Amino acid sequence: MLNTNINQNSFLGSKIQYSVERGDFESAMGIIQTVIEHDCENAHAYFLRGNIKLKKEEIQSAIEDYNKAIELNPDNPIYYVSRVLAKIMVHSGQKEQIDDLDRAIALNPSLPEAHFLRGMIDYCVGFYESALQDFDIALKLGWCRGEIFYFKGLAMGKCNQFSPEDRIDAFKRAEDEGFRSPVLFFERALLKLCMGKTAGALDDAYRAIEIAPDFSEAYRLAMQIHIKYGEPDKARELADFMNLHREKKRKKRVPKKDLTKIP
Repeated sequence: MLNTNINQNSFLGSKIQYSVERGDFESAMGIIQTVIEHDCENAHAYFLRGNIKLKKEEIQSAIEDYNKAIELNPDNPIYYVSRVLAKIMVHSGQKEQIDDLDRAIALNPSLPEAHFLRGMIDYCVGFYESALQDFDIALKLGWCRGEIFYFKGLAMGKCNQFSPEDRIDAFKRAEDEGFRSPVLFFERALLKLCMGKTAGALDDAYRAIEIAPDFSEAYRLAMQIHIKYGEPDKARELADFMNLHREKKRKKRVPKKDLTKIP
């Protein structure tokens, strides 16, 4: 009889993980399908199949597998977190996502991923203080990732009790952890400009442009600083560069004519 144990440290679990890491989803799916045929109530098999479908961007089918995994084993918090990740990708209702994360945290309060995701959703719906609480819990649990510091810096900007220095520090921690976003550098540039750190603001504006060459607000901020410095030529040069990228972007949206259909 087939041993249907597919936990990470089992033989079949290791084979599945090895196949997924190599990008051989077909082999991994074949093993999982065999397990399900021999044990149709193996919750972890449906969970792993959902993970592979998520990687293949078969989102709705992945959600169905997560649903089945939770139906068979409603006490595994990771299943709920994975279902939320899939639901976020299809823009499902945020209440459903929060309910799943509340359940995951009730099952395991020390799951940093659940706190981070709940914080992100709270941030998106405007519950900034709740978001900050969850971000801080995730950090205390050791999940010191750049995206947490980034969203923490954004959420701080929506609350009155934080100084520009606090937000700059959060964005700096995000950058130190390898997180690079044009919005991060743009937001930090605005903060530095308000604090009179003009040179640092200009540097961050250029870093935002480097990542996103069509980021109009970053161009305008850099041009404003150049004009303040008495450098109108550099401001005009930036304006020309911005217009060039706008034109390139516009041309990409214009469909090419099919000359074969011209009578």
